Amino acid sequence: MEVNLEVHTQSVDDVPLILGVAKQMNLGSLIEQYFPSHGNQQGLNNGQLTVGWLAFILSQANHCKNAVREWANKIPTILGTLLESRIRDVEFSDDRLANLLDTLSDDDSWKSFEDGLSKKCIEVYELPIETVRFDGSSAYGYHEVVENGIMQYGASKDHRPDLPQLRMMAATLDPGILIGIDLESGEKNDDSLYLPLILRMRPIINKTGVLFVGDCKMSSMGIRGDIQRNKDYYLTPLQLGTEKIRSYFKELVEAIVEGAQEAELIYRQDEKENTSKLIVAGYEVAREQEFGEKKEVKWIERIFIYRSFQHAKSEISLFEKKLKKIESELLKLTPLPTKGSRQFYEEARLVVAINKVVNKYELDNLLKISYEIESYNNKNRYVVRVERNIEKIKSQKRRCGWRLMATNAPREKLSFSQAILSYRQEWTLERCFRILKKSHLGISALYVRKEERIKGLTRLLSIGVRLMTLLEYSISESLKKKNEIVKGLDVAHPNKTTKTPTALSIFKKFCREKITLSKVHIEGKVFWNMTRICEDLIKVIKHLGIPIDIYGAKYYQNWDASQN
Repeated sequence: MEVNLEVHTQSVDDVPLILGVAKQMNLGSLIEQYFPSHGNQQGLNNGQLTVGWLAFILSQANHCKNAVREWANKIPTILGTLLESRIRDVEFSDDRLANLLDTLSDDDSWKSFEDGLSKKCIEVYELPIETVRFDGSSAYGYHEVVENGIMQYGASKDHRPDLPQLRMMAATLDPGILIGIDLESGEKNDDSLYLPLILRMRPIINKTGVLFVGDCKMSSMGIRGDIQRNKDYYLTPLQLGTEKIRSYFKELVEAIVEGAQEAELIYRQDEKENTSKLIVAGYEVAREQEFGEKKEVKWIERIFIYRSFQHAKSEISLFEKKLKKIESELLKLTPLPTKGSRQFYEEARLVVAINKVVNKYELDNLLKISYEIESYNNKNRYVVRVERNIEKIKSQKRRCGWRLMATNAPREKLSFSQAILSYRQEWTLERCFRILKKSHLGISALYVRKEERIKGLTRLLSIGVRLMTLLEYSISESLKKKNEIVKGLDVAHPNKTTKTPTALSIFKKFCREKITLSKVHIEGKVFWNMTRICEDLIKVIKHLGIPIDIYGAKYYQNWDASQN
């Protein structure tokens, strides 16, 4: 007996999860509010289009436009149900996505949208707003440089000075939640980008007494004075750019190296191993500061002089390499007498050659250089001897690894150890840039050409960073509150457990499960089925606060029925 059978299958994977988090962020509604669709636009509005494209980017690890349409048309029921709109064949065409990027490039609308999104996320996820971190980075592309364009040559943080780039300045809340990003042309330095973003973040934070943390480029008096005037706090390393500050730094280092000043020791605790490791030693002093045209802003600034032992180890290693290089250059002046080797037979010429090396490296008596006469081919040739000044070298090594840091925060708010440990968390912001530039988003290299689309795509990908970091924060906080763990996310170690799963590991786990939705037609009857997900993923969904029924066939069956 012949049976009339028709089966339609769609891949589900991590798409419902991604769109579930986007819904918690109210992302689609906010996009439509600040970037409203044209009155004649049919099908998906700008909010739905943005969220759908973002689901593709995060699920497929691809931000190119040309693959989105084919992907969307393979899962129309999944996307249509989650976006609450029927998916037409042309919804995610190149033209529509390009127009969306043009829309996202509007600077004023973006700032309003970003303010609204950040405020919403702070409210929904109850984000802590005690510390805001700032840092800059860049993204490069194979573009032609045009006058006043956003892609310009500049100091590259990606080790690609041969390619034009755009500059990004970002702000995050601990533990690494992106709340603001500014885009500027690639030739600009980070120094000039801090203050505009700080000013823009204040209405979002909507409170005073917040600690602003940044690298040494945030240490200009203009920025520190503005933060003090607005009753906030700063924590930043100081640049040793002037002779005055270098002399001050040397004085503070000498005080502790020579033993006149006691050091406070900071240890890092390892709870698993129940051990502690010495990581930093140092002390603090205070000085008066003033700012403004009439010096009307006055405060007491605390200065931390500290030594990171890991940093000291790196500096000492470089110092040793430098010494070996100098020794090698000096000894090469008088090599063993072989055919073609250059020899010195006149003392004056040798002294000139030695002084040339000494002046090149500023030896400061680290090496004892001598020479002696040796008979060779009935002539007296000179031979250089090099001996290390052990005590001087040891003294120099004790001065490696020291840094200066400044804050206006009082001791009761930020102790010496708290300040050092807080600054060492700056990697949380740097991780946002790594997610943006590598991971699923891969902004470098940029392939869109038009300036509006470069800005639009960068902003779209920055929303992806927000979604990933908020997902990680949400599940980690839930696991912490309930004292639970998740497992099965590491493909190489399926029994490995964690309290802090990454968004990338969660996405990959959902994709490895090969979750599919099937619609089966048999003799005029319709049956729906979805692959059952494992307990590990059910646990993830519940901890994220996403309705579990989005991974059930009935959810999509009901929507499909309502459309017919």
